[in-house]
Amino acid sequence: NDTVSQNVTTVIPNKTVDNPAPVVNETIKYNLTVINTGNITITQNMTLVDSLPDGLEYAGKYVVSGGRVISFTQNGKILTWIVTGVTTTTPMVITVDVKVTKAGTWTNNLTLNNYTVHETVTTIGSNKTVDNPTPIVGQTIKYNLTIVNTGNITITISESEIIICDL
Repeated sequence: NDTVSQNVTTVIPNKTVDNPAPVVNETIKYNLTVINTGNITITQNMTLVDSLPDGLEYAGKYVVSGGRVISFTQNGKILTWIVTGVTTTTPMVITVDVKVTKAGTWTNNLTLNNYTVHETVTTIGSNKTVDNPTPIVGQTIKYNLTIVNTGNITITISESEIIICDL
């Protein structure tokens, strides 16, 4: 009997976010993960592309664990890494800092060698009004703070999670 063994490399991209309901001007972290489900370390170069939608922008920082980045380029909202060296025991994770620039709901795409996965982010908007914009000294005024879910998913927050900073 002859035994034939075959080396197989299969990669799966995945994308998660640390905060799926951020506020405008907050920096969130996306984890771009490449999982090798094959039986050998990947030695060929792979192209990993993160396409940021309008409302999100690259905050200028990423951190890598597992695998190896050969190169990184930013062209507007398109972030591209050439990666290799993903083992069968340790996935490659690129943690990318992204700033939320406006309220809304976005589907953010990650593509690895023409295979695309998605992650959705919904922001919370707020508006503050005052009953008297020109009070005199000693007069009591009232502020009305409205928090609006601008997305398409339900967000549950408690009063203890709301922090109001107004100087």
